[in-house]
Amino acid sequence: PEMRYTVSLDVHKRETQACIADDDGEVVAEKRFRTSEPSYRRALKKYGERDVVFEAVGFYRPVARWLDRLGDE
Repeated sequence: PEMRYTVSLDVHKRETQACIADDDGEVVAEKRFRTSEPSYRRALKKYGERDVVFEAVGFYRPVARWLDRLGDE
């Protein structure tokens, strides 16, 4: 079966910090990228099956829309 990842996001207006963990909870990557839809697409594309979590404050609505378009729930 394909590896499933958990992506934890710390979203800020200009930049987002991401921590990506595998099925075993081991951190496989940490990334910092612009808070924009194209940047999210580039940063997360290699982590196919994934669950994404982030705190729903401030700038969460656009981020939720971008993730929805990428197929995340």
